[in-house]
Amino acid sequence: MANDKIEFESGGVQVIVEARHGGQGDWGATFRIFGNEGDKKVETLRFDCFMNRPHYHYAPGPNSENHNIDKTKIPNPLGWVMNQLQTELPAMIRHAGFAEIARAVDQSAVAKDLARLEPDIVQLHERALKELAVA
Repeated sequence: MANDKIEFESGGVQVIVEARHGGQGDWGATFRIFGNEGDKKVETLRFDCFMNRPHYHYAPGPNSENHNIDKTKIPNPLGWVMNQLQTELPAMIRHAGFAEIARAVDQSAVAKDLARLEPDIVQLHERALKELAVA
């Protein structure tokens, strides 16, 4: 899939948005949020805006805390994720166990860059839903 990744650094974090297949035949856009802990880059959060089972992870990895996004209550998981990243990012990173990274986040810078990139992110997600469904 062409143009299947958007990558940027903003407000003390690195954000990667990519189209991908998830487990059990699911697909959609994934947001991966990285920060620096000392001289080591760590993934603090991951949001999977999948077609069938959207969900997110605090401190992605073998022992991550995972939460499903209930589409009956949140019918637009992509919009919800964008809102969380624009308004709640430091709190979510802190909850994931990365207080030092959370303190360094400039929420307004992240919100501004996400708003600027939103049309491209929406387009990536819509392409992923169409193209990955038949892959």
